[in-house]
Order: sequence, then structure tokens, then C-alpha cells
Amino acid sequence: MLLKRLIAELHPGEAISNEHEVEAYLAWTEPRDTDESETPRETINTYRSDEAEHDPVDVQLSSMHAVKGKTHSATLIVETFIGQHVLEMILPWLDGKPLVKKEHQVTYRKNRMLMYVGMTRPTHLLCLAIRTSALGEGEASAERRAALEAQGWVINELGARVTH
Repeated sequence: MLLKRLIAELHPGEAISNEHEVEAYLAWTEPRDTDESETPRETINTYRSDEAEHDPVDVQLSSMHAVKGKTHSATLIVETFIGQHVLEMILPWLDGKPLVKKEHQVTYRKNRMLMYVGMTRPTHLLCLAIRTSALGEGEASAERRAALEAQGWVINELGARVTH
């Protein structure tokens, strides 16, 4: 499997399990549309949160390319690093300042278009998971947070108390 070879290259000397569960986890299963009344098939791309006092919630993991043209109740976009941190790069766009350094314009435009696709999929909730340090420190952080909140963003830090 190509992914296991890549893991071995990136982490030489680390043991890679050949257990069935590992193979199943590393295999990619394409998502399919389901009827509202149909229980979604169990796939390795779906996590089901099934707490006793709540109805089960299926969380489907997918790429932004796979969701183009589809809508969801909620979307979580997690910060990635492809030469640079993608969400951090588009922070100026998120806080209403579309200017970017000239040398980053092509990459910035591509990332912004991809983020647009992902950010327009949810019907109820959009969450962007980004490192706190990306907001800056001290006065710069306070200014960035104020600019984001002025654009309608609600900022919550994991592990921090929410004061709503």
C-alpha cells in the first residue's frame, strides 16, 4: 500500500502494524449520498457519536474536493500545512483585509478559492480550527481578534472557558 510506504519513508525505524484494523483504517472509501431516512452505511470515513442521552451523530471525514456541490449541517475545516499554514494565510481575508504580499498572490488565491468551497458547504455551523499562535501575540492578537469578531466570527479556544 502506497500510504504505508510513505509512512515508512517519513518515519524510518518505526514499526508499522499489519493488523486488519490498521489496513481498514488506512483504506479510503468514497462517500456516497444517502436518503434522509436511510441509516448511513458504516465506513471508515465516518465516526458515529452515539451517546445514550442523545441521538447518534455521524461525522463524515472528507476532503474539500469531495464536498464540492454538496451541503452539510456543519463543517469543520482543520488547519493544514502545505508549504505554509493555509488558514493562517487567509486570515487577512477572513478579517476583511484581502491584501496579501505580492509573492504569495497565486498561492493565496488558490487557497482562498478552496476555502470558499469548504466554507460554503454548511447550512448551520462553520468551524475553522487554527492554532492560537496564528492570531499573533499581545496587541497584534487583540487587534486580529477584534477584526475577526467585527466580521462576525466567534472565537473559542479549546481548553479555554467559553464566556457566552
